Amino acid sequence: MRNDVFDVYPQYGNKNSGFHYMLDTVKLFNGKYTLKVVEIGSSWRTNNQTKGHNNK
Repeated sequence: MRNDVFDVYPQYGNKNSGFHYMLDTVKLFNGKYTLKVVEIGSSWRTNNQTKGHNNK
């Protein structure tokens, strides 16, 4: 539960915001990868976050 997010955005009425994901990089070939997370708001506006990762 993310009460900190709910406190800032109470209009969404959702205390279950946020996410968690474990990526098992052992199954990936060695090399550079980019992970992209896209959030879609109630007005269908999007926000993107990208993170590079070098799998060795």
